[in-house]
Amino acid sequence: MNGGPWPRPAEIVAWVLITAVFAALAALASEHGYFPGDLWISHRLQRIDTPVFSRPVDLAEWLATWPQVGALAGAAVAGACVVRRRPEVLLLLLALTGSAINSEIKALVGRPRPPASLVQIVGHPSGMAFPSGHTTTATLVFGLIFFLAIECMPSGRPRLAVQAFCLYAIVFTGLARIYHGAHWASDVFGSVLLGALVLGVVIALYRSARALRERGEAEAYGAAD
Repeated sequence: MNGGPWPRPAEIVAWVLITAVFAALAALASEHGYFPGDLWISHRLQRIDTPVFSRPVDLAEWLATWPQVGALAGAAVAGACVVRRRPEVLLLLLALTGSAINSEIKALVGRPRPPASLVQIVGHPSGMAFPSGHTTTATLVFGLIFFLAIECMPSGRPRLAVQAFCLYAIVFTGLARIYHGAHWASDVFGSVLLGALVLGVVIALYRSARALRERGEAEAYGAAD
């Protein structure tokens, strides 16, 4: 058995601390258009003018946009179905509810997007700024694929490659949203926190359900003996 059915105290403390930081950040974002440091980070990133940086940034942002991210999630679901890992399928689908939570928080906080008078804006971003929807989606989908790689793949280079790609997608999606003037750095940071919170709950539920199932199977096996 892989442990008890309930989260460990350290995991609960970490989740509570992240929740507190996110709540404080959201409250401040509702009162301030941007924080000290946001403008500085945006200007420094937007001064980078080389394909070595812009191309990986553009690719990550593209991957975190529908329908591409939906196709990736669908491929992960299909892979889990092929190897008969139904709990993992439900885990992935449950994690995607975080995008809906992100939209509700955006409406509640009501922070405007960075204005063209302060940063260079690429495209036509719309809606509120905090937290970043693209970065939340990337954190949820690629963060969960990172976790599933640990659960479902043997250790080795293929698993490391999948995990490295997931980290790239999350980090560079966040950088892309700042680089293209769609969000402030604090919006991106908040979205990573939100994604981590949702993933923490989903993974805890998954582990608890698995531990309870394994305990039931062990008790049934013992009764049969």
